[in-house]
Amino acid sequence: MATSRFRFRNQEGLEIGPSAWVELWAPRYDVSDIGYNRVYFELIEKPGKLSGGDFELVGKLKESCLKFGTGRWKTGTPAGYDVWMQVKAALPECPEQDAIAAFLDKWSKKTFQAGKINNKGLSFRWGLSRAPTHFAAL
Repeated sequence: MATSRFRFRNQEGLEIGPSAWVELWAPRYDVSDIGYNRVYFELIEKPGKLSGGDFELVGKLKESCLKFGTGRWKTGTPAGYDVWMQVKAALPECPEQDAIAAFLDKWSKKTFQAGKINNKGLSFRWGLSRAPTHFAAL
Protein backbone atom coordinates (compact mmCIF):
# COMPACT_ATOMS: atom_id res chain seq x y z
CA MET A 1 0.00 0.00 0.00
CA ALA A 2 1.32 3.48 -0.82
CA THR A 3 2.80 5.44 2.05
CA SER A 4 0.51 8.23 3.21
CA ARG A 5 -0.21 9.96 6.49
CA PHE A 6 -3.89 9.23 5.80
CA ARG A 7 -5.22 5.90 7.01
CA PHE A 8 -8.27 4.34 5.41
CA ARG A 9 -9.89 1.75 7.64
CA ASN A 10 -12.79 -0.68 7.49
CA GLN A 11 -15.34 -1.33 10.27
CA GLU A 12 -12.88 -3.61 12.09
CA GLY A 13 -10.21 -0.91 12.03
CA LEU A 14 -8.04 -2.71 9.50
CA GLU A 15 -6.22 -0.55 6.98
CA ILE A 16 -7.59 -0.75 3.44
CA GLY A 17 -6.90 1.10 0.19
CA PRO A 18 -8.64 4.39 -0.67
CA SER A 19 -10.83 2.84 -3.38
CA ALA A 20 -11.97 0.04 -1.08
CA TRP A 21 -12.71 2.64 1.62
CA VAL A 22 -14.96 4.62 -0.75
CA GLU A 23 -16.77 1.45 -1.86
CA LEU A 24 -17.29 0.44 1.77
CA TRP A 25 -18.45 3.73 3.27
CA ALA A 26 -20.18 5.61 0.41
CA PRO A 27 -23.34 3.45 0.41
CA ARG A 28 -23.93 4.34 4.05
CA TYR A 29 -24.77 7.96 3.22
CA ASP A 30 -28.18 8.86 1.86
CA VAL A 31 -27.95 10.76 -1.39
CA SER A 32 -31.48 9.95 -2.46
CA ASP A 33 -32.39 13.64 -2.58
CA ILE A 34 -33.22 14.18 -6.25
CA GLY A 35 -31.86 17.75 -6.19
CA TYR A 36 -28.58 16.52 -4.75
CA ASN A 37 -28.21 13.82 -7.39
CA ARG A 38 -29.09 16.20 -10.23
CA VAL A 39 -26.55 18.80 -9.13
CA TYR A 40 -23.91 16.15 -8.44
CA PHE A 41 -24.22 14.55 -11.87
CA GLU A 42 -24.33 17.92 -13.65
CA LEU A 43 -21.03 18.85 -12.00
CA ILE A 44 -19.44 15.46 -12.76
CA GLU A 45 -20.48 15.62 -16.42
CA LYS A 46 -19.40 19.23 -16.90
CA PRO A 47 -16.60 19.45 -19.47
CA GLY A 48 -13.42 21.36 -18.65
CA LYS A 49 -12.36 22.91 -15.39
CA LEU A 50 -14.74 23.90 -12.64
CA SER A 51 -15.46 27.60 -12.18
CA GLY A 52 -15.59 29.46 -8.89
CA GLY A 53 -19.38 29.17 -9.00
CA ASP A 54 -19.07 25.42 -9.50
CA PHE A 55 -16.87 25.14 -6.40
CA GLU A 56 -19.42 27.13 -4.41
CA LEU A 57 -22.09 24.73 -5.64
CA VAL A 58 -19.92 21.79 -4.51
CA GLY A 59 -19.76 23.47 -1.09
CA LYS A 60 -23.51 23.94 -0.91
CA LEU A 61 -23.97 20.34 -1.98
CA LYS A 62 -21.53 18.98 0.62
CA GLU A 63 -22.93 21.16 3.40
CA SER A 64 -26.62 20.41 2.69
CA CYS A 65 -27.26 24.05 1.78
CA LEU A 66 -28.76 23.57 -1.69
CA LYS A 67 -32.25 24.52 -0.59
CA PHE A 68 -32.84 28.27 -0.40
CA GLY A 69 -33.54 29.62 3.04
CA THR A 70 -31.60 27.15 5.17
CA GLY A 71 -29.73 30.11 6.67
CA ARG A 72 -26.58 28.04 6.90
CA TRP A 73 -24.72 29.25 3.80
CA LYS A 74 -22.99 32.23 5.43
CA THR A 75 -20.09 33.23 7.67
CA GLY A 76 -20.21 31.95 11.24
CA THR A 77 -22.11 28.73 10.61
CA PRO A 78 -20.88 25.12 10.82
CA ALA A 79 -21.10 24.92 7.01
CA GLY A 80 -17.50 26.12 6.64
CA TYR A 81 -18.66 28.85 4.28
CA ASP A 82 -15.50 30.95 4.63
CA VAL A 83 -13.21 28.10 3.57
CA TRP A 84 -15.51 27.20 0.68
CA MET A 85 -15.17 30.83 -0.45
CA GLN A 86 -11.36 30.39 -0.30
CA VAL A 87 -11.77 27.33 -2.52
CA LYS A 88 -13.96 29.35 -4.88
CA ALA A 89 -11.31 32.08 -5.12
CA ALA A 90 -8.33 29.70 -5.39
CA LEU A 91 -9.81 27.46 -8.11
CA PRO A 92 -7.58 24.53 -7.11
CA GLU A 93 -6.40 22.22 -9.85
CA CYS A 94 -5.94 18.49 -9.66
CA PRO A 95 -2.49 17.85 -8.18
CA GLU A 96 0.01 15.40 -9.60
CA GLN A 97 -0.07 11.97 -7.96
CA ASP A 98 2.93 12.74 -5.72
CA ALA A 99 1.32 15.97 -4.45
CA ILE A 100 -2.10 14.61 -3.46
CA ALA A 101 -1.21 14.09 0.23
CA ALA A 102 0.16 17.65 0.52
CA PHE A 103 -2.96 19.01 -1.23
CA LEU A 104 -5.29 17.19 1.18
CA ASP A 105 -3.16 18.16 4.17
CA LYS A 106 -3.22 21.86 3.22
CA TRP A 107 -6.96 22.07 2.67
CA SER A 108 -7.97 19.83 5.60
CA LYS A 109 -6.10 22.14 8.03
CA LYS A 110 -8.03 25.27 7.04
CA THR A 111 -10.10 26.65 9.91
CA PHE A 112 -13.25 28.73 10.21
CA GLN A 113 -15.25 30.36 13.00
CA ALA A 114 -18.74 29.15 13.87
CA GLY A 115 -21.04 29.65 16.81
CA LYS A 116 -20.25 31.69 19.89
CA ILE A 117 -19.40 31.08 23.52
CA ASN A 118 -18.91 34.19 25.65
CA ASN A 119 -19.02 36.31 22.46
CA LYS A 120 -16.01 34.47 21.00
CA GLY A 121 -16.25 32.43 17.81
CA LEU A 122 -15.38 28.77 18.05
CA SER A 123 -12.67 27.68 15.65
CA PHE A 124 -13.29 24.53 13.63
CA ARG A 125 -11.08 22.67 11.22
CA TRP A 126 -12.48 22.36 7.74
CA GLY A 127 -11.30 18.77 7.92
CA LEU A 128 -10.42 15.85 5.76
CA SER A 129 -14.06 15.00 5.06
CA ARG A 130 -14.37 18.25 3.08
CA ALA A 131 -10.94 18.45 1.42
CA PRO A 132 -11.30 15.38 -0.82
CA THR A 133 -14.80 16.47 -1.79
CA HIS A 134 -13.54 19.37 -3.83
CA PHE A 135 -10.46 17.38 -4.88
CA ALA A 136 -12.73 14.65 -6.27
CA ALA A 137 -14.61 17.26 -8.27
CA LEU A 138 -11.45 18.41 -10.06
